[in-house]
Amino acid sequence: MSFEDFIDAVWEFDDYLWYIPFALIIALGVYSTIKFRGIQFSYLKEMCKVTFSLKKGAKNTITPFHVFCVSMGNRIGVGNIAGPITALLMGGPGAILWMWVFATLGGATSFVETTVGQIFKSKDENGDYIGGPAHNVAKGLNSKKLGMIVALLMIAVYIGGYIL
Repeated sequence: MSFEDFIDAVWEFDDYLWYIPFALIIALGVYSTIKFRGIQFSYLKEMCKVTFSLKKGAKNTITPFHVFCVSMGNRIGVGNIAGPITALLMGGPGAILWMWVFATLGGATSFVETTVGQIFKSKDENGDYIGGPAHNVAKGLNSKKLGMIVALLMIAVYIGGYIL
């Protein structure tokens, strides 16, 4: 087997490998939307009221609007600018519909993700908060071994999914 054949085989495997997380993310979005009765719609007014309130908290705290800005800065990137344009050019107007559908499911998934993150965050010895997916699994399911497996899988996905 030549190196070129090996790379072709890796690319082909990688194409199929992405179907697993894709299906899981869709399933979690549908499940979360049903389980929380359309949280991304039913609490939209409350979300806007809390996020854009100008009420100051205690000294050395950040406002909900600051949290919103940092969160959007983390989630919105060049892909969110070029991606819709490319999708519209390649897929036509129907691509916009599917972006709305997945954004709706992503709203419920994001709610679950951030809620779990808030529930299972903890403070380290310096008083700083620590967390993340592997930490949440280890603490939430009370299994350090499973948390390590999640951490290793995430490293493998970054190496296999983003680098290759």
